[in-house]
Amino acid sequence: MRRYVFGTALSALILSSVSSASPFLATASAQSSYDSWIGKYPFIAIEDPALKPKFQEVLKGEFDSFSGRLQVATAIARSGDFLFGKGCIPHNCGDLEAAFTIDVRNGAVIAVEFSRTSADRFVLYGAAKPDQLPAPLQDWMRTRDK
Repeated sequence: MRRYVFGTALSALILSSVSSASPFLATASAQSSYDSWIGKYPFIAIEDPALKPKFQEVLKGEFDSFSGRLQVATAIARSGDFLFGKGCIPHNCGDLEAAFTIDVRNGAVIAVEFSRTSADRFVLYGAAKPDQLPAPLQDWMRTRDK
C-alpha cells in the first residue's frame, strides 16, 4: 500500500469520497466530467479505478515510481483541452518530479518524469519526443531545464 505524507486516515477519507463519485466512470464524451478533477490532487486521480489502468498502460512497469513522485503535489488544473497534474518526492522537490496530462477529448494520458542528476533528465511516457507533448508538459519541462 502506498504511503502518503499526511497520514492514512486522511488518505482513506479522501480516497473514499473521490472514488464514490469518479468522473471517469461516466463516458469520456462528457468533458464536464473531467472538470470535476480540477482542484483535486494528482495522487488521488491516478489511483481512480477507471483512470489507473490508463496510467499503468502508458507507464508500463514504472507506475509505482511515477506515483511516488506525486506525493507532494499541487492541485490538478485545466489548460485548454488538457488536465495537468504535477508533483515531487518529499524532500526531493527540484530533483525528482513528475507531471502528466489527460486529454479531455479522448482520455489519453501522457506523463513525464524528471531527475535532475540523471543522464536522461526527462523520461517521456506516451510521446516519443518533447515536441509531441501537450503545451502544459512542454512548459513544465522548460521550467526544469534551467
